[in-house]
Amino acid sequence: MAQCTLTLRLETELLDDGVDALNRIEVALISRHGAAFRALERRLETMLAEGPADLALAQIDATTFVAVPPPAWADLIRDARTLGVI
Repeated sequence: MAQCTLTLRLETELLDDGVDALNRIEVALISRHGAAFRALERRLETMLAEGPADLALAQIDATTFVAVPPPAWADLIRDARTLGVI
């Protein structure tokens, strides 16, 4: 008897990179002082307290998807780079 199976693949590299960047930001903010750094730290803490964010899935082909970090992560990472945190 033949069986039909479907294999889906979820790529998580972008999500992994986003989590790594947020971790580096959190560690780096420990040694930074000033209003802009505290504001960034509060944003990060608020984002973490709100719990899991809505992740988007981008479809590459019929069976491959990419987990895309939420825009709030990208905004925070961009602002951290602007401030020289990472």
